[in-house]
Amino acid sequence: MRVLFRADASVEIGTGHIMRCATLADALRQAGAAVVFACRALPGDLRAWLSEQGYPVLTLPDDLADNTSLSAGTGIDGSDVTNAKTALPHSDFLYDWLVVDHYGLDARWETAMRAQARKILVIDDLANRPHDCDVLLDQNVTAPTVSPYTGLVPANCQQLLGPSFALLRPAFAALRADSCERVSPCGLKDTDSAACITRLLIFFGGSDPTQECFKALNALRLLRTMEPLPDWLSGLQVDLIAGGSNPRFEALQTKCLGMPNLQLHRQVQDMAAMMQQADLCLGAGGTTTWERCCLGLPGVVIAVADNQVVITQNVAALGAQRYLGESAKVTASDIASALQSLLGDAESASVLAGLRQAGMALVDGLGVQRVVAVMRPVLAGA
Repeated sequence: MRVLFRADASVEIGTGHIMRCATLADALRQAGAAVVFACRALPGDLRAWLSEQGYPVLTLPDDLADNTSLSAGTGIDGSDVTNAKTALPHSDFLYDWLVVDHYGLDARWETAMRAQARKILVIDDLANRPHDCDVLLDQNVTAPTVSPYTGLVPANCQQLLGPSFALLRPAFAALRADSCERVSPCGLKDTDSAACITRLLIFFGGSDPTQECFKALNALRLLRTMEPLPDWLSGLQVDLIAGGSNPRFEALQTKCLGMPNLQLHRQVQDMAAMMQQADLCLGAGGTTTWERCCLGLPGVVIAVADNQVVITQNVAALGAQRYLGESAKVTASDIASALQSLLGDAESASVLAGLRQAGMALVDGLGVQRVVAVMRPVLAGA
């Protein structure tokens, strides 16, 4: 039972691909699989972190002429295939599954790697290029009438579409039951008071390439210029999480100095617990969308990458979060206004309760188990 993952992380790419692959890898390892990762050496990558989790990592050199070609779904350099095959311990080594989670890789790369794997699973959410795979997983498709991958995958490809297949760590499903018992955003029954909104979580991913954390801090400073200072703001506790790949952590530390009721965290180990404690989250799209929904944490969301725009809009249309727009168009003033409307209004508790209920209806946290169930027959040699 051997599984090879091909995914990258970097300051530019972010950490989402590796993190959701690691979640699936953990579940496969528990099912008895031997898991290996193949990753390019890039600034801010997670190769060391994967090794700390106990995974062998095959390092591929960062020798592409155009580094953006493997981060934006715009193309592929043939050297990535050569490097991947060269990095394998034996040229004739056969994996049971090859899992590919990379916007820059497509059917050409997958076909070239067919000799190294019995089956190929592709994780994607762009639906903008063909794939040669046996299983296609897109956890971000919401209520599709026609699959966006029609004509892009083989006719016999099994498509796993929608947030019921969201790759969330077990901690989210484990804490979901407690979240279901929360009557209001703060666990109180008196939803007619905004005073129960006491904790704000800010998280913009592992690297925050568009520097939304600084924008959020500026928004909080704007709110604190209000006179008189409203009660909901004076008692608001703020947790700001910076990912381990964030290259501007020291600047964030400086920015946070003197800000009351604010705690800066770096690369927290238990994101599920942090989310469960919060009443509202200010953050980006991506996998954290489904983490928030699973625990019923309402979100004010900014799209920090092109691939986040559609899914963020769709989830907002389903009533599960508030969408502010694309990062380049959202200002600190916009964030401050959104927070004020959700936290400072007399009806805010009931509004947040509606967002929470809509989110929990989308995700139950058991997606990784469903994906492993699809992969297991091959792992068992069937």
